[in-house]
Amino acid sequence: MAEVTEISWTDSTWSAWWGCTALSPACDNCYAKALDKRTGGNHWGNVPRRRTSPENWKQPLRWQKAAGKFYAEHGRRRRVFVSSMSDFYDNQVDPQWRADAWDVIRACPDIDWLILTKRPQNIRAMLPAFWDEIKERIWSGTTVEDMTRARQNIPHILNIDSRYRFISGEPLLAPIFLRSIPVGTEPTMKAPLYLDALEGVVYAVNGADGARQVLVRDTGKLDWVIAGGESGHGARPMHPWWPELLQEDCEATGTAFLWKQWGNYMPPDHVDSPVVLVQPWGTNGQANFSGPPPAYMTKTVRKITGTLRGIDYKEFPNG
Repeated sequence: MAEVTEISWTDSTWSAWWGCTALSPACDNCYAKALDKRTGGNHWGNVPRRRTSPENWKQPLRWQKAAGKFYAEHGRRRRVFVSSMSDFYDNQVDPQWRADAWDVIRACPDIDWLILTKRPQNIRAMLPAFWDEIKERIWSGTTVEDMTRARQNIPHILNIDSRYRFISGEPLLAPIFLRSIPVGTEPTMKAPLYLDALEGVVYAVNGADGARQVLVRDTGKLDWVIAGGESGHGARPMHPWWPELLQEDCEATGTAFLWKQWGNYMPPDHVDSPVVLVQPWGTNGQANFSGPPPAYMTKTVRKITGTLRGIDYKEFPNG
């Protein structure tokens, strides 16, 4: 909950409550849970959440009053990351708290709200009655750390009618193929179906020449991809190919790509540095497929932002 944050893809953060429940491998080393514990809290798991202070709930209204000044200084609206210490669509939260938070968002028409969730399947049932009034100021995102979460989460986020739709591949724990997400089988052709989440189509592959046969158009597509490695206690190393793959797919489709950080592991300056070996397929179980070689990664003392291939990608949707 801060007016200024080190998170490179937002200007400010706002959490209406504290607490969550671990849901996927991305949660294993949750910074918010660790901070909650360090400050004497116990709001993770099957326990009550804690609503933040009345003063904190007033903060967005102060940002709204200063919206004109912010725009004059930055040439754009303030971006606010919602629920950095929780999950906005957590079904263990008092529904009235979420209703109150929607009212705050409604009262701040000159702010862009970035709502990142690990529970995109809950979104539609938790939208307010006045969704059409506010949806153009909402950026709907979901965490995708591997292909399992890509299959589970991305179709749900693409079904949300909001200003932008995005994924956060942080921590990135395995390669993600956003242009070939398995979504079932075509019954007539008996061929696998794939979702291209960057083009917004579902297609089958022609067995003879490998060409795409587009079967469904306009499924909705991602407008933005964030990628980064893990930092903090217990951080897991990221193979350099994983973010490079995402960046290449985004560049090919004109999708905004933001590189956040290497985290606590990065390619070593010298091969004889203390290193760990990271397999290119991560936990996807595709070790028999062709791909890049394993990568040597060295652990750093503190979080490293750095660049990807010497470029600091800081792209946002619509510029």
